[in-house]
Amino acid sequence: MSEFTTEASGPLSRLRDDSSLWFWFTDRGPGMRPALVLRDQEEDPEAVGLAAAVRRIRDESFSVGGTLRGVAKVGATGALTFISDGDSVPHFCQRLAMWAGDEVGAHPALRRLTAARQVIRAPDGSLGGEARADNMWRSITLKGLDPVAAAGLLHLAGQLAQIEPGDALWFAFVTPGAGGVPALLMRPRDVDDEKGSHFADTLALYMREVPETPAVVRGHATVSASRRLCLSASTPAKDFLPPLSKWVATYSQLAPGLGHLVDATYTRVGAGRTKEYKDSSLWTGISEPSRPMARTWVDRLTRFVTGWEPGQVARFAYLFGGPGVSPVLTARRVVDDPDGSAIKGRAKALVEAAGDRPMVRGTVQIDAQTGRTEFRSKQDGADFLAQLAHLVWENADAEPSLLAFRDAIFLQMGPDKTAIRTIEEPALWEGLPDEGAASQ
Repeated sequence: MSEFTTEASGPLSRLRDDSSLWFWFTDRGPGMRPALVLRDQEEDPEAVGLAAAVRRIRDESFSVGGTLRGVAKVGATGALTFISDGDSVPHFCQRLAMWAGDEVGAHPALRRLTAARQVIRAPDGSLGGEARADNMWRSITLKGLDPVAAAGLLHLAGQLAQIEPGDALWFAFVTPGAGGVPALLMRPRDVDDEKGSHFADTLALYMREVPETPAVVRGHATVSASRRLCLSASTPAKDFLPPLSKWVATYSQLAPGLGHLVDATYTRVGAGRTKEYKDSSLWTGISEPSRPMARTWVDRLTRFVTGWEPGQVARFAYLFGGPGVSPVLTARRVVDDPDGSAIKGRAKALVEAAGDRPMVRGTVQIDAQTGRTEFRSKQDGADFLAQLAHLVWENADAEPSLLAFRDAIFLQMGPDKTAIRTIEEPALWEGLPDEGAASQ
């Protein structure tokens, strides 16, 4: 096993629907073993982190063999597609599968590489045919499950682990799906896909992997304050909920994240009426995995901060922490949420889930002259900065982009939209590095 395997397993454990990753692969690195480096493009837009990791691997290698570099994206089936400008590593998919098989015991996240494909980009920018080696993944896939089906289950399990109260999603339940196994496809229903056109494209691409004509239940879902999925479609409940729960019971032992579907409710819509169905007995015996709320929200906040430019205004909602409970900060840029409906939905769901914990809402931006983050709200901001500093101190080592909030100030606004109180607490931030130093 290689100490550099975490350069791939870490990013793989945080994959999202829209993930786009830089990748670098060599078939001979430290210890004459292959090595794979992945970096999320949102977190490492200039590939600086990728280059630094590659240098460390080269420094530790007696000699480096063939290398491949490019971009990896999550495809319609949930499998990763590796796109590169050349083919300097022959039989890349086979070599990747063999390496993952050797390392997966110590790094289970490598299962997310299952059924990976390779596409070569020609000099004119066009993409060539797809190379794959699905059978090579059977040694690490889920108990002999078809690798393409396994990739879909693993991807869905990751999606379900990241949902939070207030989220809205498109979904399609395909029976049978790729590899002869039913599949549940999901995509966020956000400002980028309010009408579901992107999800329709994803579903159409997925259907190319399905050899026969399946039954498809298509609809939308929301996440309740208690994190239960509330699914809605026009199909009769008896034709949807029992097959869904049976599918979860069958495969949740292989992909435990599917247990997040436990106690999902269903609303049949159409013909001018709606009716909600729920049946806890359908989920008896299925385990629901734990999911730390703070970690998911920090991941989302990190993605928000990455690429945030001075002068860009965002709306925020800040849920105060309590004994043993971390605070939660969520924000959406005004340009991405013009009417504020998304941030209002998140704030409402957080309040419902958190009970009597106080919340502050307002706007936030980075001052173009000072570079400091300014939070503005009509509400009293007492203890706000102390709570914010606690969140940054807790997570800055793992997520240095959160240091953008270092030296933040809070402005309490009056009815005439002028500041009636300014709160600054420099002592809270003493000892924290600035963002540039932390990322080196």
